[in-house]
Amino acid sequence: MTLSIIIPHYNSPVFLKVLLDSIGHYDDTQIIVVDDHSTKETEKYQALKSDPAYAYVTFVSNQDGKKGAGSARNTGLKLAQGKYLMFCDADDYL
Repeated sequence: MTLSIIIPHYNSPVFLKVLLDSIGHYDDTQIIVVDDHSTKETEKYQALKSDPAYAYVTFVSNQDGKKGAGSARNTGLKLAQGKYLMFCDADDYL
């Protein structure tokens, strides 16, 4: 694995979809989305998680309780396997 991209997520599945589409899918890139206990638009987030088009994305929840983007990034770091790391916010796009 060359690159791990860690994305904290909270209440923004529409923007998250834009970001994931802008990244694309590469065999040497790991994408980890860490949800920080979203409370809004959870149906859209669940639909995104279960969409086969995003099967290459690892979706996890921040196990530390709602702690913010920093804690979500740390959760993603525990799963990262890439030689290089990149952090994106859910409302970014590349």
